Amino acid sequence: MSRKLNVGLSPQEFFYLYCESEKDHRSLTDYLDSESLEYYFIAPQAEKPTKVVVHGLDIDSSCDDIKEELTKKNYRVDKVHQFKKFRTKQLIPVFQVHLLPTENLKEIYKIDTLLHMIITIEPYRRKSIGQCYHCQAVSYVASKCKMTIKCVFCAEHHDSRTCPQKNIENPF
Repeated sequence: MSRKLNVGLSPQEFFYLYCESEKDHRSLTDYLDSESLEYYFIAPQAEKPTKVVVHGLDIDSSCDDIKEELTKKNYRVDKVHQFKKFRTKQLIPVFQVHLLPTENLKEIYKIDTLLHMIITIEPYRRKSIGQCYHCQAVSYVASKCKMTIKCVFCAEHHDSRTCPQKNIENPF
């Protein structure tokens, strides 16, 4: 198999490969997997869900009810998540909704009632740079990462959720 690839160099120790078609992308990732090579890819913007924030619902509103209600309005809802306070992990009445592309997607911001409550919907704005929870690199997500796993707590090669140093106060 011989294919022409577009290659770009990054300032780090990586290089970028650009595929012209979905078939080429699939072939390349299959090859990298078969050779056990490390890589990650960034999904095209068209594949990424649009994230919105819903304010005004009751704190006890069900994520499933929100998803069902928006689906009835012809939106393709990927998932709904209720935010929590950072320190206390206490639920707050703010919900994030991941919407897949539809023709009426831009109309989502015009909805002013949901579950018989007056609401506002606004775009989700990330307050920090994204970090991969698999390898700890920045600006891409773990679901697209095939790099070596690295613990955020001790930098060893295991999942952070199973780190023995995770609950030790001040290990260094």
